[in-house]
Amino acid sequence: MLKKTLILLLIIITFALITAQVTKYQVNSKNCIGCGLCVQTKTCPTNAITMKSGKAVIDADKCIGCGICKNGNQSNYKGCPVEAINSYEIADKKAETVNNTAVKPETVKKENKDVTKTEKAVKSDSVKTAVQEKKEENIIKKIVYFVESKTCIGCRLCVSSCPVKAISMQNGKAVIDTEKCISCGLCKNGNPSTGYKGCPVDAIKTK
Repeated sequence: MLKKTLILLLIIITFALITAQVTKYQVNSKNCIGCGLCVQTKTCPTNAITMKSGKAVIDADKCIGCGICKNGNQSNYKGCPVEAINSYEIADKKAETVNNTAVKPETVKKENKDVTKTEKAVKSDSVKTAVQEKKEENIIKKIVYFVESKTCIGCRLCVSSCPVKAISMQNGKAVIDTEKCISCGLCKNGNPSTGYKGCPVDAIKTK
């Protein structure tokens, strides 16, 4: 009886492991405003987030499901300002595929042990070059936005358009807090999702 119970328990545990779900995160391109904040602040511990065609993209293979990109961390990043990052679940793969045959990772043997020092040096240089290109790809130059007070008419439309509340009114004029500003450009260019068409008198400029 005890043996049958143990066998049944083993089957249940095995089934649970096979059907286990892993949480991953992805960016909804329709909601993403291309602010680059999730990339600029280097929130992702595995550098799984990059900018492509003006939108943030998460590499599912690198994503570890920590959720920092969506929820923020305890330092300078408070999460996606427009909630464009969502979670989803996939089946947990417990084995790797080698030559179309599923095997456990520990059974995959390292081959080509007799690689020469020259070949190793070439590979090392290639890796360094790839890493450098990746870093350069992730660098986003921040555009500084400011309000030209002489032109501003104090309509307050830009105040409600800012996703991070970086714009306030001072002496009847709009002022942009450059520390809070994420350079999304919504205040100047408008936001189709809210119907805001940008500053009506073109008082918002860039440096």
